[in-house]
Amino acid sequence: MCGIRFSCLIYNNELNEKQNCQNEKQENKLIQDSRSPSSHSDSGDSAKTFTLADTKIASKLRNRGPDFCTTYSVNLTNSCIGTMTGCVLHLRGNLTPQPVTDETNNALLWNGEIFDGIQVVEDENDTQVLFNALTKCTGDDTVLKLIESIHGPWAFIYWQADAKKLWFGRDMFGRRSLLWHLPSLEDNQFILSSVATENQDFAEIPSVGIFVLDFTQPEVCPSLTLYPWCNCRWPGTSTKLIDTPGSELLRQLYPINSTNLSTKLDIKETLSSWIPSINKNLDIENFASESVLNVDQFLNHTELLHHILTTDSELNMLSDALIDVLQTAVKKRVTTLPRNYHVTTPQNVQTSDANIAILFSGGLDSTLLAAVADRCTPPDESIDLLNVAFEQRPTFGKNKLKEKKQVKKKTRFPKDHSSSSEARPEIGLERIENGFDHLKDISQGSNKSDFEEISLGKSPDESSDALNSSDIQKSHVTTITPSSHHDNVPYKNISFDPYDVPDRVTGITALGELNPNRKWNFIEINVTQEEVQKMRQSRISSLIYPLQTVLDDSIGCAVWFASQGVGVLANNRSHKIKSKAKVILCGMAADEQFAGYSRHRVTFNTKGWQGLLNEIEEEMWRISSRNLGRDDRIISDHGKESRFPFLDETFTQFVSTIPIYKRADLRLPRGLGEKLLLRLCAYKLGLFKTAVQPKRAIQFGSKIAKMDNRKEKGSDTCDRLNYN
Repeated sequence: MCGIRFSCLIYNNELNEKQNCQNEKQENKLIQDSRSPSSHSDSGDSAKTFTLADTKIASKLRNRGPDFCTTYSVNLTNSCIGTMTGCVLHLRGNLTPQPVTDETNNALLWNGEIFDGIQVVEDENDTQVLFNALTKCTGDDTVLKLIESIHGPWAFIYWQADAKKLWFGRDMFGRRSLLWHLPSLEDNQFILSSVATENQDFAEIPSVGIFVLDFTQPEVCPSLTLYPWCNCRWPGTSTKLIDTPGSELLRQLYPINSTNLSTKLDIKETLSSWIPSINKNLDIENFASESVLNVDQFLNHTELLHHILTTDSELNMLSDALIDVLQTAVKKRVTTLPRNYHVTTPQNVQTSDANIAILFSGGLDSTLLAAVADRCTPPDESIDLLNVAFEQRPTFGKNKLKEKKQVKKKTRFPKDHSSSSEARPEIGLERIENGFDHLKDISQGSNKSDFEEISLGKSPDESSDALNSSDIQKSHVTTITPSSHHDNVPYKNISFDPYDVPDRVTGITALGELNPNRKWNFIEINVTQEEVQKMRQSRISSLIYPLQTVLDDSIGCAVWFASQGVGVLANNRSHKIKSKAKVILCGMAADEQFAGYSRHRVTFNTKGWQGLLNEIEEEMWRISSRNLGRDDRIISDHGKESRFPFLDETFTQFVSTIPIYKRADLRLPRGLGEKLLLRLCAYKLGLFKTAVQPKRAIQFGSKIAKMDNRKEKGSDTCDRLNYN
């Protein structure tokens, strides 16, 4: 992974020549590495000394790539100089400084991973392999064919010296961030960057194809050509890109202000897209089963899942195949990682020993990834589970504290007691006992009856009292007395845990279902309101930019603190611990492919199967414009790389062949019908409670959405985000 940046002044006049000199001096001062590549130690020691200008640009790029930073200048024309900056996070093969260059002045900035498509042997660095292949390309078509063949996330900038062309773009899913600032009459800078820099307007480069800026005619402004993905649509619309009038192209690409850059669309060299065509089969009448029509005959949702697997041979085989494809995707992302590297932490913070971390809410998607990652990771290695919770402060009504009731709640899983041992098939009983033993291991001084209630008892909501018991350390639990807030009010002393949020409860529950022979570092990341306010203003806002909604703020803050990985272990809160893992597995994109959002159920109820099919097809085309670029900027700010197994090219290709009614069946109730096929996979992996967990978004599960106590819509512009 890398933080990458390119900048130049592209208009050819005397003023530009003067500004080019100033620009080159500024960029060369921006980042200079005090170490030479040959002095790098194979031990992976990340404690390096940099000579850095004190600028926001340097800090943001270095956060993304702390292992090596360099700059390089290229002569675009006789009067135009481009500056390329690369800050590298070392993950594969030998440490390779960026940009990679050769004697003919070709230069590559690569922020990506090649998992397939181009052969990269185990001890090779994929950046160097790709650069070697690019330098052998003899025409535009060969460059395009090479890039489109790559499996994996990427954003790249490549200067092809002999052709005088600057190539750049993002993968079709938008898994890596790349922003641009286009020149105008008032500001003639052209900038490409992983993160926004300086006080300038930026937009995300749409993941609609590969771009090339042509400098072959130095006397005129360079022209921008877009080679689109096949059948590509503008994100968030149903409009095909090739149907866009030439006069509208630039406005669609760069909507924030006008630019004089000449732009054209080249449809002769349309790229093959890894977003596959969806299976449009809706032969649902021949698929309807008694399970849908007679849900009430089953004691709980778990029993219904068991019934489906034992009576529907096709879904049974599909779930097996899906597990295999997902396991292959995860394996690609957890192998060939650096190990035995050193991470510097404050004196009072210990470091975990895991090389892999997972954003872990205890929901279906993240727990599935954990169970599959367990199969792909050496048994003697630990895995970090990053579970974030935001401080909740008690609020007072007229005469009483609004607190969680200590009596049994009405379950949010109607008619489902899926944790009950009597309702489990035989395979479940053995798996539950293992979960009980493992969960007991993470407690101190626990007794069996309390943890039996967690492992064998009620639904996640009902088991919250057991999880809040003294058997699990609760050093942050406080006792609220009348004098704490209002005098002369007859309150009883009440124990209140400010971090007892839904994702903490489901996280602990899901932990009990994972392999008890694996060392799982369940890291509780507890965030105060003051920490959120401070880091939002100092760092997070500029990473979320150019996105700016309330939803972006909530999810961005939650993911930033979670991926930072600083917290305490659930079974030992005596000291802080920091995850040293450079790779974080994320469960994004499962909902888009398996109808996991509530809007999918609304669509199904109003428009039926055809409406749902159309919605899922649109989801995949607009996913690049929604949140993946933002999440890349957020997670990479900690010198870590996000990886998305559910967006593996082979995985998405396989899922696309499955009819929508076999991926989800929204005639079934919530917590069962959505993502049905994934639930069947979870059941087969022994995740019986997790298999019937309903969808809960991170902003609600972590309770960050409640922190500001405002009545806002997720689509509203967030006035708490202040980029400049």
